[in-house]
Amino acid sequence: MKKKLYLSIIIFSLLIVVLYVYTSYNTEDEKIITSFLNDYFKQTELTNEDWTKLIETPGSLNNFVSDFDKYVEEKELKRLTSNRQLPCLYFKELPNDYNYKILSISKSSSGNYEVTMSISEQTVNFAVRMANTQKGRKIEYIDIEKLVDKLK
Repeated sequence: MKKKLYLSIIIFSLLIVVLYVYTSYNTEDEKIITSFLNDYFKQTELTNEDWTKLIETPGSLNNFVSDFDKYVEEKELKRLTSNRQLPCLYFKELPNDYNYKILSISKSSSGNYEVTMSISEQTVNFAVRMANTQKGRKIEYIDIEKLVDKLK
C-alpha cells in the first residue's frame, strides 16, 4: 500500500515538473517573439531625419540591425537585411493613425509558431520558427514578408 502511494506521488511530481518545463519553454518563446515584433514596429517612431541618418550612415545601419541580434539568429538577420525588411522603409510612409496589435501566438509544432496580428484593422498571419542557440532561444526564421505586404 505504501509503495503505491509513494509511486503515485513520484509520478504526479514528475508530471508537474514536465508540465512546468513545457509551459515555461513556450512562454519564453512567446516573449522573444513579442519583444522582437514590438522592437520591429518601433521603426514607426523614426523621424525623417532618423531615416536619412539610418540609410546614409553605414555604421548607423549596422547598429540598428545589431539591436535585433538578441532575438534573431545571425543568418536570419542577414536575410532580413538583404531583403530590405530590416530596416523596413514602408514604416516611413505609414499614416499617423496607424496601429498594430498582436492578437495571438499559437504553437503549431515543436519550435514553430503561428502569429496573428492586426495592422490598421487588417489581419495577417505568419510563421515563426524558434531554435536553441549558444546564446539561448532565438528566432531562426520569421515569415515577415506577409507582414510587410500589409504595410505597403
